[in-house]
Amino acid sequence: MAPVRAIETLLRSDQLVIADVGAAYGLPEYLRALEKWATVCLFEPNRERAQELRTFHQAEEGRKNVHVFETALSGTGGPKTLYETHVPTGSSLLKPGSNALYEFGDPEYFFPVRERSVVTRRLDQVLDEAGIGSVDFIKLDVQGAEVAVLQGLGDRLGRSMLGIELEVGLPGGYLGQPSIGTVDSFLREQGFILFDIRPVRLHRAERGDRTHYPRTVFQVHESSDSLSKRIWEADAVYFRDPQALLAERDEAALRRLTVLYCAYGFFVEAYALMRRAAAEECLTDVAAAHLQAAIVEWHRDACYCFTESPTWWRFKQFLRHWERRLLRAVCGRRSSTWLFNES
Repeated sequence: MAPVRAIETLLRSDQLVIADVGAAYGLPEYLRALEKWATVCLFEPNRERAQELRTFHQAEEGRKNVHVFETALSGTGGPKTLYETHVPTGSSLLKPGSNALYEFGDPEYFFPVRERSVVTRRLDQVLDEAGIGSVDFIKLDVQGAEVAVLQGLGDRLGRSMLGIELEVGLPGGYLGQPSIGTVDSFLREQGFILFDIRPVRLHRAERGDRTHYPRTVFQVHESSDSLSKRIWEADAVYFRDPQALLAERDEAALRRLTVLYCAYGFFVEAYALMRRAAAEECLTDVAAAHLQAAIVEWHRDACYCFTESPTWWRFKQFLRHWERRLLRAVCGRRSSTWLFNES
């Protein structure tokens, strides 16, 4: 449930603009909580999925500010080849077939691949035609083409964008897919700071079955800490370095950035940003304190449970201590792995 009062305090009368590129299933829940205060732009080239998105949002009252664009995006626009994979969520403007895919990936996810010619657009052109001048946040899930889509924003990327969530292949299954180093360098040059990475770790597949080796060879559950998994990809979230916003005394942008921090659970960063804004005289002490109270209220209303309290955490650590002692008595001291540590 969205913390209405806290968000309205932070945004005042301002609105967010949020784009989701590769939006087959709509915004994730943590961004959906902001829909009431945002213009939402959903980009989905699959005709059936795009129509489902339109139908869903048309049926929801109060969601008049959602635009569904049935178009593929690229950095340059124009005709491109879309590689439609066996599982639709793997389709991309990049061709599947990297060495990593054949060595570690699951070919059954990608193949057979159907090639289809599509006409792509630059993101800034689509926004211009829709009368949308700037975007505050963009979520990208385009299977290796994330940097190209961002390049299609032109100067909007470095001028007005406040945050980005994107998927990064590590190393990824597509030919020519940018590495995490390339993605990170590109975004840092545009003034963004990496806030977090959420990795996807997998076991090697055997004929499409990633439980095969744990289950049949080592006779443990696939999620057992005794077997480390390899990283395959990661979702990364970046936010704009607030220094330029502070230097420009851009209070409205700082408020929107604070809301985005909170949507991703970075309440500590949001609270500290308001304190910094007061210290650099972008906000009065009274205004900053008011906004800090709203941040605390958001956390309390939307995220807090008594199980998060320090007392409960100490109790859980106490139980964990005795659990480890019991396991050591039953199983003996086990050699640790990258993911499992007895200490």
